[in-house]
Amino acid sequence: MSSKKSDTCHHHLNHHRHLPFPPSAPLGRPPDPDLDVDLDLVEQSSYSGFEAAAAVRRRLARILRAADSTMQRRLAAVSTELAQTDTELLCERAHSQHLAQERQEVADRERSLSRQVDVAVMVIAALREQLNASENELERREREVITIQKFLEAAARQETSGKVRIQHFIEDLLRRIALAEELVEYYQVNGSPQQCNHYKYQQPTDNGPQRITKSRSAGGQLSSSGLHDNRSRSSSQFGSRPPSCKAGGGERERERERRERLAQSSRLFCRPEHRDDIWNHQRRRSAGYEA
Repeated sequence: MSSKKSDTCHHHLNHHRHLPFPPSAPLGRPPDPDLDVDLDLVEQSSYSGFEAAAAVRRRLARILRAADSTMQRRLAAVSTELAQTDTELLCERAHSQHLAQERQEVADRERSLSRQVDVAVMVIAALREQLNASENELERREREVITIQKFLEAAARQETSGKVRIQHFIEDLLRRIALAEELVEYYQVNGSPQQCNHYKYQQPTDNGPQRITKSRSAGGQLSSSGLHDNRSRSSSQFGSRPPSCKAGGGERERERERRERLAQSSRLFCRPEHRDDIWNHQRRRSAGYEA
């Protein structure tokens, strides 16, 4: 009976010695001296196998509780570190996503700016072409304006020259008309041809109505020499009158009235509203003289 109990005790001891989780191996701690003391006591004592098994179970439970608490502490520390690492990883991932988003925005903005630059270059090229075309058109218009200005200046010079020639022609024509009127009045006042034979023979044919018609058809192309000849003729005609044809102060008064009438006729003839009336009046007078 005692041998049977000792075998059982040895079996429990061997079982305790060959445990898969020794007390100090997983924790890395030195062997507990109390455990060795207990084992020695178990080996040396003569307790029954049930008491030894109970003691081993209690000791094993304490070891397991210590190992479990140590493992829990380590797991808590590892969990804390893991949570911290996860938090840092999430922060880094969020930062990486933010950087990727910013990089995408920068790339989109770069493409947009590139398109805007291309469009701006095209617009600048088109505006440059339009500017060149506008400059060419402006130069052409300036040449046309210069040409038109030269033409207008030439036309103005020709018009001025024509007005001067027409004015000279009209003045000469009015002088001739006034001279013809003077001659007619002289013939009407001095009806006896014997007293004015010398003046009658020296009277040129260009002072009559035929000369007036010829002057009108000639277009007024009179030269300065012609005017000088007419003036010299008229002065010689009035200067060559016989003494019997002069009336003294009456002749001077008639000459002054003739000059005033000639100046008034010239002023009226230069006005367009009186020009036709003067022409019609002179035409009627010329027709009456011819009759």
